[in-house]
Amino acid sequence: MLSLTRSLILGSQAAALAAVGVLLSAVAAQAQTIEWTDVPNVIVPAEIGTNTIVRQGNQIMFDAIADGLYVRYNGNCQSQVLYRLLIGSLDENSQPIDVIDYPNERWFEANDYQSAILATACEASQ
Repeated sequence: MLSLTRSLILGSQAAALAAVGVLLSAVAAQAQTIEWTDVPNVIVPAEIGTNTIVRQGNQIMFDAIADGLYVRYNGNCQSQVLYRLLIGSLDENSQPIDVIDYPNERWFEANDYQSAILATACEASQ
């Protein structure tokens, strides 16, 4: 996981993606119903999956409902950057369906809404 932190500093997306693969394999093994909790202090409702968070240091991967869509984020709790890994719809039980890879994504600085989502995930993972 140190390589992921180093890659953020050096801007190496290839190394970051390799580390994300390690995190993804850990999450994939969890195949379970996502348990959601509300993100406080946001105008547009958002939720994070509390039982699917994977964290190593400041690096975190988590599921979210943002803007009414399912999103799996990779993020950094300290530098407040995010990378969307997956995106999809939600079924009647608020579980992800029709999930696809998020195409051509790059690390980006979280806006206020995304920062609140990231902060909630980071706090829930401590």
